[in-house]
Amino acid sequence: GFKSHNFLRMVMIGKGNLSEESIEKFSKAFKLNKEESHFFENLVFFNQATTHEEQQRHAEELLRSKTYRKINPLKESQYQYFKHWYVSAVRELILLPSFKDDPHWIANHIIPAITVQEARRAIEDLIKLGLVERDKDNTLVQTNSNITTPDEVTSAYLGQWHKEYIKKGAETIDTVPREERDISAVYFPFSAKNLKILKEMIHKFRKDVLDLSGQQQDPDSVYQINLQLFPIASSE
Repeated sequence: GFKSHNFLRMVMIGKGNLSEESIEKFSKAFKLNKEESHFFENLVFFNQATTHEEQQRHAEELLRSKTYRKINPLKESQYQYFKHWYVSAVRELILLPSFKDDPHWIANHIIPAITVQEARRAIEDLIKLGLVERDKDNTLVQTNSNITTPDEVTSAYLGQWHKEYIKKGAETIDTVPREERDISAVYFPFSAKNLKILKEMIHKFRKDVLDLSGQQQDPDSVYQINLQLFPIASSE
């Protein structure tokens, strides 16, 4: 049904996009059923999305597919990890000596407080992802598993995860005493070709903070540091 005989090839090599009408034609040609057609449509729009919001909307639809969840059982938990800012906070809270394996206690000790249901779901997802586990005494402990950037579908929420924490940082100006936080900014001229040096300095600082964290004998709080480096003016 396409006028151009090489339209399929152009799409396959990434030089052409599919419209809603084109998607319907392809679905019929591939003899996709209703669920498969819906998945294919959202997969196309996810791939063609130009904003994080668009990607997230279509990623949610992809994750609703029963077949996809069956083949990729951990994807939904990964999605929950990056969609909700407090899941990573719950994981770090477990390291505190005063931690109590009680959803009510967890919910009330996250800042700002979350619901008991959110606390319970966070623990469930962390266990599914292998980021926490129960030891021989049935006590929750962190595992040595590292958190890595997931596949394209679930990483669509990585941008939202950062946005949420940046937003939380802004809110602390009104909610957290000055002596318990440090928010500052600096503006400076710099050469774009040397930007890699600045990024390496930031990465080293992050590593130093984590090393210092590992040396704490009796931690009593969980902190978040947001490091932001971005251009605000250019001569080009």
